[in-house]
Amino acid sequence: MNKCHEMDHTNSVPKDQKNYSIDSCLKLFAKPEILDKDNLWYCNQCKDHKQATKKMDIYSVPKILIIHLKRFKTSRVHSIGSYYFSGGSQKITSLVDFPIEGLDLTEHVLKKDDESYIYDLFAITNHFGSLSGGHYTAYAKNSLKNGWYDYNDSSVS
Repeated sequence: MNKCHEMDHTNSVPKDQKNYSIDSCLKLFAKPEILDKDNLWYCNQCKDHKQATKKMDIYSVPKILIIHLKRFKTSRVHSIGSYYFSGGSQKITSLVDFPIEGLDLTEHVLKKDDESYIYDLFAITNHFGSLSGGHYTAYAKNSLKNGWYDYNDSSVS
């Protein structure tokens, strides 16, 4: 996804922690974005790099949907030949609210057919720490027992 929402950071702790909805993130994902001078588009017709606008859309969706939120932001991307690297990265710690049941993507999908665009959450991963290191955990739903489990290394509770 594109950046969901920017944050102000002081010592890696947000000054004004905000919550955002997954719907607002999806709308931002589909919003046209003007590419800056460091990210020009190459035009095959005029054989020159031009400032352009890019637009991302969700054309169709799979039966099982995985959403990956961008949780890090960079202030600038540099390149040496074909090697790209970023400088000034920060972790985005804003919370994103999403429904456990009934996430309706109907308004976000371009190709409409007879399928349902409603999704229920059954797993999530979490990152604790900073850009230089951290720890991942996961929550997953056991549909047989209708309960959620916390997966943390070799511990499951």
